[in-house]
Amino acid sequence: MRIVWICLLSLLILASFIAGASMYETPTAAIDNTSYSSCNPNIDLESLDAEVELRLKVLDSIYSSVPMLFIDSNHYYFYVVNGFWYGYKEDSRDPKFNMGIIDENFDTILPPIYNKIYSPNTTAKGYIEIELDGKRGLLNYHTKQVIPATFDVIFPSHTPGVVAIGKQGNQYYNLLPNGSQQPITDKTQEPTYLSIVNDLAFDINKVPTLLIDTQFWDEENKKDKYFHHCFGIVVPPSYLIATGFVEPWIWGIDINETSTAFKLIESKNTVEQTKTTLWGLGLLVSDFYTEGIDVRGAFNGHSKLFATVDSNNNVVGKAKFYVSNDYYNPYQYLAPKIPYRLIGDTLIEAVRIDKVFEEYPTPYGYDAMINYSYYEIKQTGEINKLTSNRYFPFTKYVYLTEEYFKGTYVIDRNSYNDTIKWPDDLYITTYITDHLNAYDLELMYNEVLAEYGYKFKDEKWDAYFKQQPWYVPRFDNVDSQLNPWEWANLEVIKAMRDKVAKKPQKYIHGAFKGYE
Repeated sequence: MRIVWICLLSLLILASFIAGASMYETPTAAIDNTSYSSCNPNIDLESLDAEVELRLKVLDSIYSSVPMLFIDSNHYYFYVVNGFWYGYKEDSRDPKFNMGIIDENFDTILPPIYNKIYSPNTTAKGYIEIELDGKRGLLNYHTKQVIPATFDVIFPSHTPGVVAIGKQGNQYYNLLPNGSQQPITDKTQEPTYLSIVNDLAFDINKVPTLLIDTQFWDEENKKDKYFHHCFGIVVPPSYLIATGFVEPWIWGIDINETSTAFKLIESKNTVEQTKTTLWGLGLLVSDFYTEGIDVRGAFNGHSKLFATVDSNNNVVGKAKFYVSNDYYNPYQYLAPKIPYRLIGDTLIEAVRIDKVFEEYPTPYGYDAMINYSYYEIKQTGEINKLTSNRYFPFTKYVYLTEEYFKGTYVIDRNSYNDTIKWPDDLYITTYITDHLNAYDLELMYNEVLAEYGYKFKDEKWDAYFKQQPWYVPRFDNVDSQLNPWEWANLEVIKAMRDKVAKKPQKYIHGAFKGYE
């Protein structure tokens, strides 16, 4: 009986809105911009509360949830959901919801049968990308015309009279304003990732139309002044998501922010390098940066993202390398100026300052140090991170020069030992050296042998490596197992160790650093 009354009440509310639809054709608050075009639009959203809240109450009585809306040409468009809405993330399970779009007059712009609806005006002006069963199409939200979701990915077009370009298998189609699809027969007109590098740049502050999180109008949210907020949301276009250079949902964008709980102020992506590899694969290297504020204070993150593209313009390999992150690395200000380099056609070398989460086995006990990671580009296009048991993995993958022994090595006052003579000054917090010492180089030399199962005669190193879970002593001689660059590297390491042991002051330069 209660359900019947709720349904009747919802119908009465809906009828009252439909009967007076004309009075809601234009919101009472003036909106000068034709598109909600900035992260700080200077629009007093609270003045729109009555307009939005009345509609949300009606829509909430009809649909499972109404998580987002956008404003365009002085009109509201609501993203509605039927089913379980799990929030702004990609779920590994099959979607448990369907999405649609309803306008301010409760007209159906798009029926709620789609698995995902993207941000408006990102792939093409006046259009929204839509997804159904893993395929993409387009909606003209002004005319309600739908280009069916039959494409693997949709690219932007810069050709007059062409809305966008759809890729279906290895065939490309010009998508035209009348909804028709025209096969592209000229290969030079196909939008390959290596040819549309400028389109891969992304900046949340330049997104044409932001989606607005409807939590701003939630009664519980509005009661809590600390958490009262208005967040923007972006669902980037499919061709950009496919590269892995941006997240499938970007949430928490700062819009007239009044809360210090969380806000995303900046998020930028730019492709900084492209290359054709040995096997005809395209390699794209992207620089990605985010900045924001949450309950723990300001945060920013800096990443390098790698993607490979095959001859059919399919993204076949992805990898992400974190250059720095405020939360996990307080020493990121010491990050190297050149965080990666390509070695030949098959190897990516990435460098950053890392905290040492396990005890480093030298008298100094570094708390943070320069760290090298390696990523292999396979002939298939896959990008695999290479693993090593060594503290210094470069001995395994590249020919060494003396530059590899230089870097930044940080010792925190809270964990120092008597090998450092600390000044009696409370403001001195860290000690930073710029070169590996003789002990480090000896460890570097011996861990090459240890990884192949060498039985150490030296009691010190025998005891140390027997404490390592990966070490299995098996051989008195491992010479035949070393590859050519490891042989060469052992000679370079030994020579450098002898130089440093003889004149450490010539190579190692340390400095104390205090609070800023």
